[in-house]
Amino acid sequence: MDRRLHQTDLDGELLNEVDLSIITNPDGFNPIQQPQYLLLNLAIAFNGGDPSSTEFPRKYKVDYFRIYQRK
Repeated sequence: MDRRLHQTDLDGELLNEVDLSIITNPDGFNPIQQPQYLLLNLAIAFNGGDPSSTEFPRKYKVDYFRIYQRK
């Protein structure tokens, strides 16, 4: 893994790769190189769809998620 790149992958398949030197706000702040946290999306509707026909309660099961941290 290259520390100069921000890489996003799903199930081992690389989805996106961006050079960290170009990810900056107008004030020069680089949000990618700051401490991060993970937020699991509990959204009900898909892409803004109408969930009114959905029967509730539904189950939201997460088998596992993996976080990699450099030492």
